[in-house]
Amino acid sequence: MKIERARSTWPSTPTEQVYTLLMDPDRLGEWVTIHAGFEKAPDRLEQGSEMIQKVKVAGQRFTVRWQVTHDERPSKVVWEGKGPAWTKARVVYDIEDRDGTTHFSYLNEYQPGGAPEEQPAGSPDARSRAAAALRETLSSARSNGSRTCSRPDAVGLHRGRPASISIDRPERSVGDEP
Repeated sequence: MKIERARSTWPSTPTEQVYTLLMDPDRLGEWVTIHAGFEKAPDRLEQGSEMIQKVKVAGQRFTVRWQVTHDERPSKVVWEGKGPAWTKARVVYDIEDRDGTTHFSYLNEYQPGGAPEEQPAGSPDARSRAAAALRETLSSARSNGSRTCSRPDAVGLHRGRPASISIDRPERSVGDEP
């Protein structure tokens, strides 16, 4: 299993506003760099919502079926996904206000398909590309958070621009050399 974590902060931006951005399917492509559209998505995401997302990773296109399995608005969301060849993913959003600054933490757990948990999560080159895609996604979230939104009813983060983003090293990638 591969685990990636990332964090970002939005000073002077309410947690509800960050939550709304993160849970809006129409805005997902603004900050998720591997996003290539939807086969199916609801207008609003909440506990039990399901969507089929088209993604492009390392030149390969495929779909992931996602379900929101936990929604504690506006502080925590858990997604579980299934991709091709029995791949699985779990994503956790943690959103917290600390002294007027919203802190966003993103956790992504990925289990390659057809491989037992004891197997390494892909080649070092594939892991490197996945980490680069995550960094690019969060950088995109940060820069797009400061844009004025083209949809008048959507929540823009133009007043609460993200101040920092950091990518942690994977907590665990089974099979990696220490």
